[in-house]
Amino acid sequence: MKKEYMYRGKPSNDLENWVEGDLITMPQGKFEIRIPYTGKRVEVYPDTVCELSGFTDRNGKPLYDGDLVLNKYDMIYLFLYNKVECCWCLMHKEEYLLGLDDIELMKLNLLGKVMINSRFDEMKFELIGNIFDNVDMIK
Repeated sequence: MKKEYMYRGKPSNDLENWVEGDLITMPQGKFEIRIPYTGKRVEVYPDTVCELSGFTDRNGKPLYDGDLVLNKYDMIYLFLYNKVECCWCLMHKEEYLLGLDDIELMKLNLLGKVMINSRFDEMKFELIGNIFDNVDMIK
C-alpha cells in the first residue's frame, strides 16, 4: 500500500480557515500548499503545517498531526508524530502543557506513552479539534 502524503495549513492571510493538499517548501522558510485538482498554490503559516497520518477517528474522520482526540473516558489527547521513535502517538494534554521538546519528554518517559498501531481503530477515539483552533481545550 502506498502512503498518501497530504498536508493542511492555515493561509498566511486567513488564520480562520484551512487549506489541504501537497506541501511545497519555498525559500526563506516559507511553505505553500497546492490544492488538488485546481493546482492553486496558497502560502501557509509555517507553524500550522500538519501532515495527514493515515489514521481515522471512530467516525472515519482523517487525523492530522496536532489534532485533539477524546477517548471513552473523556480524556483529551494530542495526536502527534514522535520524531524520536518515528511513529504516530498520543500525548495526554497535561504532558503537552509541560512545553518540553521530544528529547526532554523522552528522557522523562512521557513522549508517546500511547503508540499508535493497527489497533488504533479499536480504541474508539473521537476527533474534537486541533491545537490551533481549540487552544482552550488543552489548558
